[in-house]
Amino acid sequence: MSERTPKSLAFEVNYNNIAHELKTQVILFAVSAPAPNKTVAINAIWDTGATHSVITPEIAKFLRLFAIDTVPIIGVNNEKPESKPVSIVHVGLPNNVLLQTRRVSVTNIGGGADMLIGMDIITLGDFLISNTGKKTSFSFVMPPFPDKPDWIELANKINQE
Repeated sequence: MSERTPKSLAFEVNYNNIAHELKTQVILFAVSAPAPNKTVAINAIWDTGATHSVITPEIAKFLRLFAIDTVPIIGVNNEKPESKPVSIVHVGLPNNVLLQTRRVSVTNIGGGADMLIGMDIITLGDFLISNTGKKTSFSFVMPPFPDKPDWIELANKINQE
């Protein structure tokens, strides 16, 4: 029996200018909460500077999540680690992928979003940012492709022409 290659699921977001934040809508499903479990569609910022994904206390309260753990968090606004609760959610991404049983820290975010998608999720796929024509686009695909794009090879080819 041959091994099946998982189906690639991708999305792309295009901006009409250079974007300083990469945002999408995601759907959160309460896991660490009493029944009946709630869901909510929220805005998320894709943040390569965040090691782990984070949701706001307001969303945790709305979903009636409870803490299963605590973790020390050091963010842009604090120099010393602060202990923050960790809850469990399922995360529905724009490419119709459902990430089950994801640990998220609960803390304030800012930036007009209720979630930061951190490297714990971004590294599950291939993430591409382009600024062609002074317009930002970003795309994400899961699972990662077997061959990564070779920017050096492409640049050398263009420079030789």
